[in-house]
Amino acid sequence: MNAQRIKKYILVIELSDTESKSSLFNKKGTLVSEGQQKFTPQKKTINYYEYDPLEVLYSIRSSIIKTLKHNINANQIESIGITNQSY
Repeated sequence: MNAQRIKKYILVIELSDTESKSSLFNKKGTLVSEGQQKFTPQKKTINYYEYDPLEVLYSIRSSIIKTLKHNINANQIESIGITNQSY
């Protein structure tokens, strides 16, 4: 029996002060696809930003959907890395 091997990927989610970005890499570390979605700080003070948490959540979701647009199913994602790049 010669079963077809399912490709597996690594999903990386990055958050910055103004956007969510998702990147998909194959097992060799090659970038396969990426997507991003901006969001707006609700309030900026000297020391911090305030955000609408639902807007941030929806931007993450949107960036992931854009990243998976190339016939990649969620079951092909083997691991997920999350990073926050806020300054």
